[in-house]
Amino acid sequence: WNEDEDERLRCAVATFGGKSWPRAAAAVGTKTATQCMQRWRRALQPDMRKGRWRDEEDALLLDLMTRGHDSWSEFARHIPGRSAKQCRERWRHHLDPAVSRARFTPAEDAVVVAMQAARGNAWARIAARLPGRTENTVKTRWTA
Repeated sequence: WNEDEDERLRCAVATFGGKSWPRAAAAVGTKTATQCMQRWRRALQPDMRKGRWRDEEDALLLDLMTRGHDSWSEFARHIPGRSAKQCRERWRHHLDPAVSRARFTPAEDAVVVAMQAARGNAWARIAARLPGRTENTVKTRWTA
């Protein structure tokens, strides 16, 4: 996406009210209806919050998780300005109590080194062998 396409999408949403993505795509001219919808919802929507999460947002996400909700889209509907992807990543990388935030042990480092040599940069597979570690933390550990 470039600035010109973003501006055409903003104008299309202002005109069509964000209800006709095929028309928005026609107005943009270089993107599909799905691409336009995703760009709007994930990046351009004015009420979309970016950056640091507030304590109240974290508390709400934790509360929703304890109530047994199972849809990231459902979470996003309860947390104004946050997308399903933002909610999922906040949980997986910062709030999930099953994720270890401790330093990697020498034994964990050995698993990372051995599996990376055998499987390459298959971070999800490597993380699956390390309880409490996410693919993101394993990748960060490898590149650090």
